Amino acid sequence: MEKYNIFEQIIVDKNEEKFFEIFKNETIKIEKIVSNGQTSPENFWYEQEKSEFILLLEGFAILEFENREVELKKGDCLNIKAMEKHRVKFTSLDEPTVWFAVFYWEKIKLQNYSEIALNISNFSDSSSKSSFNIALIIFNNKSF
Repeated sequence: MEKYNIFEQIIVDKNEEKFFEIFKNETIKIEKIVSNGQTSPENFWYEQEKSEFILLLEGFAILEFENREVELKKGDCLNIKAMEKHRVKFTSLDEPTVWFAVFYWEKIKLQNYSEIALNISNFSDSSSKSSFNIALIIFNNKSF
C-alpha cells in the first residue's frame, strides 16, 4: 500500500478538469477531481448507475439538480443517489475546486451468477461427533 496525499497534484488548467483515480474495484471507485472554472456542458446531465458521495476539499461549487441547486464550500459533503440527475453549474474561477468523490453501489449486485449452490449434508465433526445439515443456497440474480 502506497501513501497518497490528496493535496498533491493540484493542477491549474483552465481548459479541462483533471481526474485522479485513487482506488477502484468492482463495487467502489474513489477519485480526486480538480476543477478550474469548468462546468457541465449546456443541457448535459449526469445520471449515473452508482451513487456518489462528494466532499469539497477546496474551492466553491454549485450543483444543479432537476428541482434545486446546492452550493458547496470547503468541507461540505453531499450524497447523490444513483440515477439522480445532476450537473455542475459552477466551480471557482479564482482558485481550484478540489472534489473527493466516492462512487459506490447502494446494494451489492450479483452479476454473471444464475446459481450459487452449496449442499453439504450430514457433515460430521469427528472430534465432537456432532452433525450439521447445511441447506441449499440459491441466488437467482438478486440484489442485496
